[in-house]
Amino acid sequence: MSDIFISYKKEDAGRVVRIVAALRAEGFSVWWDHGITPGSQWDQTIQQQLDAAKAVVAVWSGLSRDAPWVKEESAVGKNRGILVPVRIDDVAPPLGFGLIQAVDLISWSGDVKDPRWRHFTDALRAVLEGRKPTGIEAPLTRKAKRGPPAWAFALGAVLVLGLVGAGVLAGLQPLSFKAT
Repeated sequence: MSDIFISYKKEDAGRVVRIVAALRAEGFSVWWDHGITPGSQWDQTIQQQLDAAKAVVAVWSGLSRDAPWVKEESAVGKNRGILVPVRIDDVAPPLGFGLIQAVDLISWSGDVKDPRWRHFTDALRAVLEGRKPTGIEAPLTRKAKRGPPAWAFALGAVLVLGLVGAGVLAGLQPLSFKAT
């Protein structure tokens, strides 16, 4: 069994293989589904490897963020407190994973001296040693582009309604009744 389980979308394998190879070159014990033995039941193999892993790396991409298996495997890592996500595309993580900082490897060329890579491997070492990663919010990690937060729209709606209401009230004339 390996220490690190890699969760990714199959179509991203050509990019993920660089991450796997670089981790192995640095001495990490890594498993990804290319290690499934022919003839074995793949779902049982994945479950065994996931249960035995000391760290789960979720590789977020434009394809993986909507992939049910990647979310399922990542949820196991999250629930165990051993998830270390990376982004290889400029996307926000799926719902439920946005509060866990991801390392930005979007334009990573494979250079193991790149500060972003060092940041990633330092976080992995911490998780493997049972420690919380520190400094995961390093400035080298970019946030995915997002629109304004939902509360901004709600605040705008309240202000507009308040201004409309004040305008209506200002325009009302007192009603007068004549006795006949």
